[in-house]
Amino acid sequence: MMTREDDLPERRLMQAVLIQAIRDAMGKASDQRIRDHKELNQQRALEWFEEAGVSFRHVCELAGHDADSVRDSVLAFIASEKPFPSMPRAVKSLAACHNDRLSIRSIAAHAGVSPSAVRSVLKHDKGSPKMRRLVAQTVRKLESEREAA
Repeated sequence: MMTREDDLPERRLMQAVLIQAIRDAMGKASDQRIRDHKELNQQRALEWFEEAGVSFRHVCELAGHDADSVRDSVLAFIASEKPFPSMPRAVKSLAACHNDRLSIRSIAAHAGVSPSAVRSVLKHDKGSPKMRRLVAQTVRKLESEREAA
C-alpha cells in the first residue's frame, strides 16, 4: 500500500517547522527557553520569512508549499493581527486568510482552470506543483491588480 504524499513524515515535519516559525514570528513561543528571548526569536523568525533565503525555500519545498506563496501569506497574516488558528488547520487557514478577498470562481476563471482545482489547492493543499504555482501566480496577479485599482 502506498503512502499519500501528504502523509509522509518528512513533509509533516517541515510543515510543523513552518508553523513553529509562524508562531515565533507572532511572538507566540510555547517553550520557556524560547519565551526568555521572545523579541530576539520573533525578529529572527520575521527575517526568515522576509528574506526567504535558501533554508526557507528548502523547508517550503519539503513541506510541499510554494515558498513565495507561503512568504506572502504569512506576512499578510501577521500584518492582519488575526489570532493564530488551531494547529491542524494552520496552513489551510493561512491560505484562506491571504485569499479571502478573492473568490475561488474568480481565481479559477483567471487561471483558466476549474473552481474545484483551485479549491483543492487553497483549501485542501492538494494538486500538482504546476497547479499550485499557477494558482499562486494568479492570486498574486489579481491582488496586485486590486491594489493598483
